[in-house]
Amino acid sequence: MNALTLLAQAAAPAVATEKIGGVYETVMTWVRSNGMTFVQNVAVAVLILIVGRIVGNALKGVIVRLFDARKVDPTLGRFLANIVSSIVMILVLIAALGQLGIPTTQFTALIAAAGIAIGAALSGNISNFASGFMIIFFRPIKKGDYIAVAGTEGVVEEVQIFHTIINTNDNRRTIIANSKITSDTLTNFSGNDERRVDLNIVVGPQNDVAKVRQVLLAAASSNPLVLKTPAPEALLKDINGKLNFELRAWCRQEKYWDVFFQVTEAAHLQLGKAGVEGPIPLSAVIVRKE
Repeated sequence: MNALTLLAQAAAPAVATEKIGGVYETVMTWVRSNGMTFVQNVAVAVLILIVGRIVGNALKGVIVRLFDARKVDPTLGRFLANIVSSIVMILVLIAALGQLGIPTTQFTALIAAAGIAIGAALSGNISNFASGFMIIFFRPIKKGDYIAVAGTEGVVEEVQIFHTIINTNDNRRTIIANSKITSDTLTNFSGNDERRVDLNIVVGPQNDVAKVRQVLLAAASSNPLVLKTPAPEALLKDINGKLNFELRAWCRQEKYWDVFFQVTEAAHLQLGKAGVEGPIPLSAVIVRKE
């Protein structure tokens, strides 16, 4: 080991101590010049975060109560409340960072870019979300309604954020995108208090029309679920080799299927008791030439 090396090793601690001292002086100088301002900025930033959190939670509660008061599906109300609360907290965080002197322009641009990318990736779900909001706000359907839409018929179990759940008559749980419901033709059988039951009754052409009509009207009128007003009707629709009647009876919409099956059975039994005959079956005769 030569003399230069020994000299360098001896001087190294002194150089390090000098550097540390320089850093310390720089830090102390900054603290004396900006310390109070920095503490004030930190305090203001913390206050912004606290107040922002309180405001976000308050808005969240207001939205939830507003939707509950309108008897709107609570799922949507809470989802929207969470979205609003999250947006408020993002704005509050940006304001707090700006108070500390941290540049937020790039941060804001990053959030905007991320929002655009997420929106493009979830465009279908955004459409379903918007449709779900329209369904819940304008209420063309609600839980318990019997509807037909998108090739499915059944009872609405729940309107969710992106989908609507329907239970079919054979108890199949069917999930339909909300955008389908708002874009397709929707039939809400529960939309009105009363509903008409239409039954097609076919008898033979040899029967007396007045007698058949009388029997059908009696079968409908004797059912306690059938409304007296409007009164039941038995209309002759077709006489092409048969007598095709349409029996119409009104009832409460929730009793539709009860009336449908009960009146159908009653009509069959009473037509048999009255001696009304059915259509004459056709026979096909095939002649072969030998």
